[in-house]
Amino acid sequence: MNRVYPGKADGTLSERIAEAITREVIDRTDYLVDLHCGDGNEALRPYSYWEAVGTPELNEKTKQMALAFGLDHIVIETERPTDPARSVYTSNTAIVRGKPAITTETGLLGRVDTDGADLAEAGAFNLLRHLRMLPGEPRRVEHPIWIDRSEVLRSPAAGIFRALVQPDQSVARGTLLGVLTDFFGNAVQEVRSPFAGIVLYIVATPPVSQGEPLGMVGHIKPE
Repeated sequence: MNRVYPGKADGTLSERIAEAITREVIDRTDYLVDLHCGDGNEALRPYSYWEAVGTPELNEKTKQMALAFGLDHIVIETERPTDPARSVYTSNTAIVRGKPAITTETGLLGRVDTDGADLAEAGAFNLLRHLRMLPGEPRRVEHPIWIDRSEVLRSPAAGIFRALVQPDQSVARGTLLGVLTDFFGNAVQEVRSPFAGIVLYIVATPPVSQGEPLGMVGHIKPE
């Protein structure tokens, strides 16, 4: 559903749900946080997105939200759609409507993960303090690691993917991230890192469909 925003009242089921969320939640909100927990097939390290696609004032508000949430790895996203009629993502739907919003990623592989849940809970309370909805000061990230560009690597065909790296692993350009085979074990493609960086997530369950993400690599912004 996080690809069909702002949705359509007479569209598919996912589009109708997205339209209702846009109308009943996003259009009424002042700030928005889209809490993700990693897809059922993704092994990831915790991170958040700072979507710097609005006005300078709006961008600064979203940046401060990301810092207040407390995850130390923050992906800088500057290429989200700017058309409110084609906003695509939940948080971006809020941003193109002038509302500060962030997306966070904790948890992995669709399992009960108390570490990821604890991070999300702490982040939510930090934001409530940041917005003065609760007393006290939020625990902000003191030394954030900014990801100034990132790339999602997608499968060219349906098959079986065997990951050879772990989330949070540092990789050089050309590092072999995994191997895609057909259903009989014949190699289809080696998946390599497009640049030096860190593995933000990698698909850790074998079956994949054509076009499905296999992993995401982020480039760490120099200090």
